[in-house]
Amino acid sequence: MPDEKWHLSRSVPISLLVGLLVQAAAFIWYASKLDSRVEDLEARQTVFEQRLVEDRQFHIDQRVRLWDRVQAIENAATQSEQRLARVEATTEHIRNQVDRLVDNLIRNARKTE
Repeated sequence: MPDEKWHLSRSVPISLLVGLLVQAAAFIWYASKLDSRVEDLEARQTVFEQRLVEDRQFHIDQRVRLWDRVQAIENAATQSEQRLARVEATTEHIRNQVDRLVDNLIRNARKTE
């Protein structure tokens, strides 16, 4: 047995060997194509993830800007309410003064009659 070396028997058809070689070459070609497709998909996924992160950041920034604008509008509305309250108070005071003045004029007019 130790003297037995590996050898190819003439009983194995050459077409079988050619077929096996063709299959091996096809498998290697398929594996390389598959590898390149995986690399392409990984690159696309990386680009997609970067765009997703950028879009999320954009939307976060947009929400922050909108929140700031809402706060500014609320502050302006509060200031407008305060000004309106002062205008109403001033108008009420003026109305009371005018009513007193009219009452005094009417009293004075009745006294002079």
